[in-house]
Amino acid sequence: MNNSFFSPSRFARLAAYDLKTKYKTYLIAVVAAFVGFTIINYLFLDADEAEIVSRTLNHLTYSHSLASFTVCLTAFFVCAGFSFPALSSKKSAMGYILLPASTFEKYLLEFLIKIVIAFGVFLLVYYLAANLSASIAEPIFNNRNADFLELKHARIDLQPFTFRFVYKNTYITTVQSGSAYVDTIDKVSVMGTFFVGSILLFLFNIRLFFKRFSLIKTVIAGFFVYYLFFQLMSLLGIAFTGDKNTAYDFKFFYPYYDYLFIFTIITLIVLGYYKLKEKRL
Repeated sequence: MNNSFFSPSRFARLAAYDLKTKYKTYLIAVVAAFVGFTIINYLFLDADEAEIVSRTLNHLTYSHSLASFTVCLTAFFVCAGFSFPALSSKKSAMGYILLPASTFEKYLLEFLIKIVIAFGVFLLVYYLAANLSASIAEPIFNNRNADFLELKHARIDLQPFTFRFVYKNTYITTVQSGSAYVDTIDKVSVMGTFFVGSILLFLFNIRLFFKRFSLIKTVIAGFFVYYLFFQLMSLLGIAFTGDKNTAYDFKFFYPYYDYLFIFTIITLIVLGYYKLKEKRL
């Protein structure tokens, strides 16, 4: 298709067409995510009921489970793995190919929807669901433990969920500096974020190499690729240090991990774009 690389007006028409044809799918996905996240958060709160009661009796607050956030985050990854759904069948792929837009515009729109906008929607939906589940659980827990709490003159009061809790428990480490304790950024968690970002973009881009059962095949390929990656890091660690006891101890590469994952992310984006372009879009 002889289109220019990027045209704002044409990109706007492509986005409008996508919204017009898929808005019901997007709405159903948001509602399903909200219901699912609410249930998941409530189940984690229910599993922690004994701890919640114990902390209440000790005049301590209860923070939401970081595990529930992690579980719900997988839904966002699944969303990325379902990128370019039109390419899953010949009939829909042909219609997608004939859309009057360049490869870059189609790739950019899918990236914005499945990565940027989807992540923003995920944060909003999770925030609402986490606080709704806490509002539902609080009176239930107080009712279940009414007799015991009354004897102790206590009441369960679940704190509202905030993303500050996720940030603090993920990226902040308290260390001793002299006689004081200070908060510092956890470098391992920062590297972990780059690692998670590379997994996300792997799911988004590598699915373009498969047609049927693309998500399953991409996940299998991902396990294989990252297994090879960790094996290679282990061998390089032994080669550079000469100590076999450093196998799978990747501290030697800590200064280079950020660059490595940034390179990986850029490579995945380039691979995805040119694979899409290869389909003559």
